Amino acid sequence: MTATPYDVAVVGYGPVGQALSAMLGASGHRVVAVERWPELFPLPRAGHVDAEVMRIFQSVGVGEAIAADSWELTGYELRDSVGDVLHAFDWGHPAASGWHSDYSLFQPHLEALLHGVAASHPSVELLRGWQAERVAQGADGVEIDVREGTAASGVWYAGERTRRLRARYLIGADGANSIVRDSFAISVTDFGFTADWLVVFAEPHDPTLRVDMPDVAQLMDPARPTTAFRRSGKRFCRWEFMLMPGETAEQMSTPEVAWALIDRWGLTPANARLVRNTVFRFRSLVADDWRVGRAFLAGDAAHLMPPFLGQGLCSGLRDAITLSWKLDLVLRGLAGDALLDTYTAERRPHVESIVHASLGIGELISLIDPIAAAQRDARMRAGTLAPPAPLPALVDGVVARGADGRPAEGAGELSIQGRVRVGERAGRFDDIVGGGWVLITSGWDAAAVVGGEGSALLELLRARVVRVEAEGAATPGAAVDLDGAYTAWLERLGGSAVIVRPDFYVFAVVRVGEELDAALADLRLQLAIIPAAAGAQAGALAPA
Repeated sequence: MTATPYDVAVVGYGPVGQALSAMLGASGHRVVAVERWPELFPLPRAGHVDAEVMRIFQSVGVGEAIAADSWELTGYELRDSVGDVLHAFDWGHPAASGWHSDYSLFQPHLEALLHGVAASHPSVELLRGWQAERVAQGADGVEIDVREGTAASGVWYAGERTRRLRARYLIGADGANSIVRDSFAISVTDFGFTADWLVVFAEPHDPTLRVDMPDVAQLMDPARPTTAFRRSGKRFCRWEFMLMPGETAEQMSTPEVAWALIDRWGLTPANARLVRNTVFRFRSLVADDWRVGRAFLAGDAAHLMPPFLGQGLCSGLRDAITLSWKLDLVLRGLAGDALLDTYTAERRPHVESIVHASLGIGELISLIDPIAAAQRDARMRAGTLAPPAPLPALVDGVVARGADGRPAEGAGELSIQGRVRVGERAGRFDDIVGGGWVLITSGWDAAAVVGGEGSALLELLRARVVRVEAEGAATPGAAVDLDGAYTAWLERLGGSAVIVRPDFYVFAVVRVGEELDAALADLRLQLAIIPAAAGAQAGALAPA
């Protein structure tokens, strides 16, 4: 492997591969994305994203466009067989990440937006209509043999033309049947959930029609457990129907079955269009290692989970932003390769926690024995059986630690995004200040306390240093905390400053300014900053 013309090869170009290509391309890295389907897939699959993922979309530049075509959800309900609500999740509020808490979206619209951003970067090359057939790696890079093909009626046909690609790193974002995962014999842990569900999308002819069902609900009827979305995006309705014993995918995949199942909600061939009716197999698998040498896994290649919390796509996009900022530091020659080992350490426990929460919901809703279902309902009414809470903090990786080795107070939790004003501009923090590494101080000047090494690290990371003040303060260049969100957040954390990573998770909370140098020294060590790169950095610390 003497030539490595690409920095990163991405195999698979769904939303996760698109996001990776867009993020790495925005940093100027040379990326090749390989996808066997020549066109974007036109049919919907995933349907839910949360506020954290909307902030990721915002960082890529498509947040507002996605929100414009998405439906703001009001809640997620678990209902019994007669429709009584047994438990409700609040999905109808402004969230700490600066967006509405939860949205339903139409995946083809999302993919078109992400693809547009990725394709706009001159350093990104897209090989659509090419399939990866072999991947291998050596000490200095990876090789990918790809074959061109054609597609017709949903079937891909291999052609004669082949290419051999070389890159420094490889990311397998190629789904449940990942060739990257299989090529490197990466083992997986199966958490034991397997179930076939029919997923149905329909589009009412009248876009103003209000279908009589909840925004999102699990209908826990032992006769047929069902998931119902009143809106998937702003134009479509979505259902998921559990296949019962004796039913097959072939029997359940006909339009007649789909229409019969959704007839109770008043949608018929006379007033709606059937967009998709496909049986999916829901599983619960997590790869045991998400890195082998120069190869990484992301998205469904790394994890599969039941969809009952809507966190599959969300988790894949968290993979993308975390891996992107770490690869960026290594590719720029600033951080050592050891930084990339923290990818599995961070993402796998986070995903496992969400998988277990999804399994908990799945076990609740999938009961088909009427007696067991009645006992479940009684326990939920009595409050002795509650669904598990998802979305944990980071428990490992690049986070500040206390004396016991665990994440320090506030470290590893998701940061907030409030509204600020700098000069004449006001809006969400990331739009006004910018993304990447951020050091936020509460009413004091970091330059007055940070030493030379800390200042050099912040410059090396291109960190934005932001002094946040309450409305009425007049420090030039400070960010005015329009809603008091940062003041309240820092008070809760017991700190006067926070160091925030590019994926919006807190590295460290600083109680007093004198602790900042120590926190930055810890960050330098954990990032495996190369001394020569740090030594070459010069200049004074300045606000964003």
